[in-house]
Amino acid sequence: YRFVTSLFSICSPGAVVYAYVGEFYNNIKRPTAIVLVSVFLPIGTLALPGLAWGVIPQTWIVTLPWCSFNSWRIFVVFCAVPSLMGGMIVYLCLPESPKFLMNQGKKEEALKVLRHVFVVNTGNDPGDYMVESIKEDNSAERNISNNIPNNSCLNIMKNIWSQTAPLFQRQHILMTLLVCALHFNSLLLWLPEMFNNMAAYSLFYDGQTASVCESMRAFVVSTVDETLYQYLPGNRSIWNYESNPFTSNSSLIDDIILSGSSYGNRTEIAECDSTITPETFRNTLIIGGGTGAINLIIGFVVRWTGRKVIGFQFLYYRKRMYLLVVFMGVAAGSCIGLNFGQTSEIVLVLAFLFVCLTGVSSSLLNSAVVDIFPTQLSK
Repeated sequence: YRFVTSLFSICSPGAVVYAYVGEFYNNIKRPTAIVLVSVFLPIGTLALPGLAWGVIPQTWIVTLPWCSFNSWRIFVVFCAVPSLMGGMIVYLCLPESPKFLMNQGKKEEALKVLRHVFVVNTGNDPGDYMVESIKEDNSAERNISNNIPNNSCLNIMKNIWSQTAPLFQRQHILMTLLVCALHFNSLLLWLPEMFNNMAAYSLFYDGQTASVCESMRAFVVSTVDETLYQYLPGNRSIWNYESNPFTSNSSLIDDIILSGSSYGNRTEIAECDSTITPETFRNTLIIGGGTGAINLIIGFVVRWTGRKVIGFQFLYYRKRMYLLVVFMGVAAGSCIGLNFGQTSEIVLVLAFLFVCLTGVSSSLLNSAVVDIFPTQLSK
């Protein structure tokens, strides 16, 4: 489920949107536009915990024949609404990229889009647009000659292959591997789990602190024959701690129902734990808000100083990569430091540095990708 969701709601639109936005701007304004578009990612990171804080703790439940539609399922539906609305708005209201149309040999349609952009930007009449024709470049001519005329499934797959395979050819493979490597991280998915476990650990053990690994290990269900079963209880113990306090490690076992007369290796959890501590929402809000603010600042800095100062050309000139190396280096150090943080405050600071700096670096990198790869590859 997560793989399919990431593929269709994150990866695919995310790969297209930067190229789409970049092709409506000139070389001077493009970096600023793309970095500002990247602000919406931390805005989402800010909005999601806010929405979750208002929805998930509720006791809403609708019993359906195939499932119980409770608060977290309602939250998932709410999360799907912006993507659905955004897709409909893009399809119904926004024009196709003129550069992409040119690569398809559709000169008249591309000219019509450019004329529409002129009207929106200036408020003048379409007749005032002085461009009457567009000259095709060599890449457009090659694409026209290789254009696949019909939309059968086989030909669509061939078209996808013809646009993807060049990324792994000699002239692009180094850039492709480097861009993929720099985008490789999934720590953000684990942050709510980390914050939740640390807050619960401190609550259950009378304010004691522990590292991320220790707090997560304390609530992992493991094999009874080899290690102690430890289980994070359900909603009652977090929201009503006084009625179900932890007094010792042995009390953790009481919340596990063991199958059969012997311990064996089988367990059955009494109930699904969907509880999230308030600290988890708060910390995620802080990370999202701070990252969004930093992206806004970087966007305006790019506008004032130009992309070379920020490091957009690091893939072309080694001397331009220093700032990006600093960003990624500090982010890596913060990620390593998470293993040793003993309080939620320290973990919050380190997680903020990691998410913020990798987010800014990703924005800069996405801006560079628009220039590095041809349109038919970057889209």
